[in-house]
Amino acid sequence: MNNTDLRSPHFQEIRHTLKGKRLEVYNALVRVTSATPTELSSIMGWDKTSVRPRLTELVDMGRAAATGTRRNSQHVFIATQQEEQTQLF
Repeated sequence: MNNTDLRSPHFQEIRHTLKGKRLEVYNALVRVTSATPTELSSIMGWDKTSVRPRLTELVDMGRAAATGTRRNSQHVFIATQQEEQTQLF
């Protein structure tokens, strides 16, 4: 069983869409190039608990990736383009 098996049944239907809060987080990540969840939440004026789940969704969709580095004990994320997905994963 993989992680997608445990998600909402609608996950497969919406997994490739970027809209709403997910799109806002993606756009903020594109603007800053790389950021931690706390940095993004500060930039956006959102609570970190609203940003982190959107980052997880973006990673699952292949639209963001953890860089493998950490700042202030948090993973640093970057936005990815659709064509970069196959190179990163």
